[in-house]
Amino acid sequence: MAELRRRVPESNEVPLLDDTQQNAVLDEFRRQARAARRQTQLIIGPLGTALCLAYFYFAIQALLDPWSVRHHAELIDVLRPVAIAAGEAISGVAMAGSLAAVIANCRLRPALGRSILQSSVLTTILVSLFWSMALAKMLRLHSYELDGAWRVFWLPLAPAVWSLICVSLINTIQCVQADLRRLRAARYRLHSA
Repeated sequence: MAELRRRVPESNEVPLLDDTQQNAVLDEFRRQARAARRQTQLIIGPLGTALCLAYFYFAIQALLDPWSVRHHAELIDVLRPVAIAAGEAISGVAMAGSLAAVIANCRLRPALGRSILQSSVLTTILVSLFWSMALAKMLRLHSYELDGAWRVFWLPLAPAVWSLICVSLINTIQCVQADLRRLRAARYRLHSA
């Protein structure tokens, strides 16, 4: 039975990479990280822009023709058109802020991304509270019947979910950059030893 076990090499049997091999490995990891950041920008950028434009369209529509949008019509007894437009516009701004934070982190500007993300998350929390309170008031006025309430359940959730997705992406980007820094530092420590 002992013969069937695979033998684990001892530390002095493992061949160490020379400087050119270490540089090649680091360059490949950097290239892959750069490609992943570029792909993140190409996917999240247009999607986030489309979501922001949809929110701004709904805000303008709430001012021009207040009850023509279905989910606005559900709020007819609860909010004025100006409040709905403000809520939609602020939701769009919050989503745009999260998008800008992801793009700043993709371009390796974490300090800028962090400051944008903090204000964006705060705005997202406030706008989610606004929509949640409007939804609660609507349900209370309609004796908690869910006739058309399901059409507005996404209003408090969409900016929060988008912010969570963006925070997750930023965390992943920063973890990859930290791993690259640790790998680079380990290479130099080995070289100096």
